[in-house]
Amino acid sequence: MYCSKRELIRRDPKGLYERASRGEIANLAGFNSPFEDPLTPDIVIENDSDLPDLVPLVDQVLTVVTGLN
Repeated sequence: MYCSKRELIRRDPKGLYERASRGEIANLAGFNSPFEDPLTPDIVIENDSDLPDLVPLVDQVLTVVTGLN
């Protein structure tokens, strides 16, 4: 799953990223705590926008999952 930091901050209903930017929260994954993307993921879901239709994402997941046997 990929989502930009800007989009995570925009979607954050609890204000955790804002609090982390003020130094009130340490070790928030993807913000002030390192997160390493997998080197060879089986699938990457781009979740960086508000999609009205999730069918393309579901199709992408099902294609990979059904091919794993």
